[in-house]
Amino acid sequence: MEPLDKGRYVKGLRRQPDLSPLVTGGIRTWGQALLAWVLADPRISVVIPATSRPERVDENAVAGSIRGLPQELRDYIRRETERCL
Repeated sequence: MEPLDKGRYVKGLRRQPDLSPLVTGGIRTWGQALLAWVLADPRISVVIPATSRPERVDENAVAGSIRGLPQELRDYIRRETERCL
């Protein structure tokens, strides 16, 4: 999965992703899930999310504070993205 694919993994979904397995870890939006997925990759040291909405700055910051996203949740996010495209 290419990181966010220029917004396609947020704006181009045909179905609503199921966030229920992610909420206990503090993830409340699909954008947060995708940012946390990218940041959990050990090859990634920084993510600069783009947004045109100031209210999303706090949402993005929450995703950056999630530490140690387990591999099973990373796999879930990947599968859920594929299911919803």
